[in-house]
Amino acid sequence: MNKGISILLLAVAIGIGLAGCGNRDGFGTDNRGGTTPVNPEVVATGTIATDSWGYTGAAPDPVAAPDRMAMTLAGHTLLADSGNRIISGAIPTNLGFSLVAPTAAAHTPAPAATSQFLCYVNLALGTVATATPIPSVSVIVGVPGETLSVFNFDPDTARWISGQTVKVDSSGKITFPVNELSIWGIFR
Repeated sequence: MNKGISILLLAVAIGIGLAGCGNRDGFGTDNRGGTTPVNPEVVATGTIATDSWGYTGAAPDPVAAPDRMAMTLAGHTLLADSGNRIISGAIPTNLGFSLVAPTAAAHTPAPAATSQFLCYVNLALGTVATATPIPSVSVIVGVPGETLSVFNFDPDTARWISGQTVKVDSSGKITFPVNELSIWGIFR
């Protein structure tokens, strides 16, 4: 094969690879009014290990997370999939954070007429759907003393659900329980 064809094939392969790049779940839009999709979600990947019974170790287990957020599984957390079957072994994790609303929710009404979107977290631990005890997520997002609302996004109904209010602590952080490992939006 000559050098010109090799370079052309390499360029095509790189182009195909870059075309497949993007954010998870098609989330993120250009909030400047443009139509070009952008990837504002910052994702941190890692691994959580469980024993053959589906439990994490005895010590609390932090999940790899982007700056401005944290998630820690309590010691002896049981992990299960959507069919309530335990998951054991090494589990890949992807936690995402963005200040731009998910594309799927871009035209979804805010949970309340006066709500202002601040950010979202996208929680994914492989095929894990539930964790017992329920984990908490911390996000640095607000003004100390301010009360913010946290909602879960349901892409099937295109609605924000499961609202709860949380007070911002002195460091600008909120902490809230997540009964589902999915997308959670924070609103002012």
